[in-house]
Amino acid sequence: MKIIFVILAFFSWHINGFSQSHKIDKSIIIDSILTECNQHGIFNGVALIADKGDIILSKSYGVADYKTKEKLSTSTRFYIGALTQQFTAALIFKLYQTKKINIHLPIGDYLPEFKNKKYKYITVYHLLTHTSGLTAFEKVNGFNKSEYYSQSDLFEMIKSKDLDFKAGSKFELSNSNYYLLGKILEKLSRKSFHNLLNDEILKPLKMTHSGYDTTWLKNNVAHGFYKTVDGNEKFPEYALTSLFSAGGMYSTATDLFKWDQALYKNSVLKAKMRKIMFQPFVDEFACAWRVDKGKDDDSVYFERHQMGGMKSGFNTYMMRLIPQKQTIILLDNFYNPEILDIKNSIWAVLENRQGWVPRPMLSTLLYKKIIQGRLPQTVAWLEQNREDYEQLYVFEEYDINQVGYKLFRLGRLDEARQIFEFNIALFPNAWNVYDSYAELLLELGEIEKSKIMYQKSLDLNPDNENAQYKIEQINEMKY
Repeated sequence: MKIIFVILAFFSWHINGFSQSHKIDKSIIIDSILTECNQHGIFNGVALIADKGDIILSKSYGVADYKTKEKLSTSTRFYIGALTQQFTAALIFKLYQTKKINIHLPIGDYLPEFKNKKYKYITVYHLLTHTSGLTAFEKVNGFNKSEYYSQSDLFEMIKSKDLDFKAGSKFELSNSNYYLLGKILEKLSRKSFHNLLNDEILKPLKMTHSGYDTTWLKNNVAHGFYKTVDGNEKFPEYALTSLFSAGGMYSTATDLFKWDQALYKNSVLKAKMRKIMFQPFVDEFACAWRVDKGKDDDSVYFERHQMGGMKSGFNTYMMRLIPQKQTIILLDNFYNPEILDIKNSIWAVLENRQGWVPRPMLSTLLYKKIIQGRLPQTVAWLEQNREDYEQLYVFEEYDINQVGYKLFRLGRLDEARQIFEFNIALFPNAWNVYDSYAELLLELGEIEKSKIMYQKSLDLNPDNENAQYKIEQINEMKY
């Protein structure tokens, strides 16, 4: 830790003490940050950083497979999750610029299954901007992420739910939107999404290590892992026919940089189409990108495009700083949630501000101590020394709750109880922690105490339908 602070202090002094003609090597600082992040267990992956359109860092950190210890390389392929949607959106706009689709027409004009009054006000543009109101199909009761559903099955799942909100009135990420866009693409082009993607984008840009297929890669691929109470475990594979055009692509950092550079030119889309695609619609969300633009305090124009993807043990992020032609691409195969903070640190360095090594989430410590059999001592020590540990770890209600649930599902109820009670002490005004604790108490047979916890959760969040339902069941003596 001391080494990186010395490096950062040294370069910070140079930035302040010398004129801009004295260029610092930003790559050294960024490499130091990422190396230390890898050592702390919060980044395992590949990073590519560009400044003024030139790559200043392209490097791998860690292993492609935790079990075999196979090393990552810059050519290792990663599944990129929601970054797939950028390509789906671009394909729609390629059809739009040749007048083969009108993005302002209802989706029922292209998918007869959605041609009724329920969907008459949902346009293709609403799908592109995640403002359709369609519920994500993976939220439908009974959905199994590992089952290979047919198109008709997924259409029925999407149609089975009422709209969450009026089209165009709200932004909410939903894989249903980009799944349907993929199906529209296949219908209009008379090609599979795989072939259309290859023909229109990947081959022309020579993105030779990218693609979409219905079977998972076996070679030269990063395997997705996640932290558990028993150590790092391989993620179960999602069915790629469900992820499809919403999240099923794989790529490399180098290929994604080719994509980034192409978006400055007319090689994929004309300027008019790119302008529409990058125009924010609701909540700074454009078409498959979050876009923030305006003027800073010095009246200098800025524009930022960014998007992340989390799927099957992978956590990926891509950020474009437009006037400066700066790019941040981070591909991680250990599902590390700290990737956003890492991105912000690298961004600071690119802007000649001081970077930092992000703090790990507290779950990193909890998993380690559970494996060592030292959870009770650790919780007691954290309670007594919270302020000190908050300097080292991020305390977040959801992160800690996930640890409790993993213990719960394994039947390690006493340990799960310690975690949930600890979380309540940390976040006494968070409705979700009481709901989780109440669920555990039901399993333990502590009915009345469970009811009290559900009521506490409901008091904090009157919209918690689960708590209301459980209280009603308890009152009817169903338990």
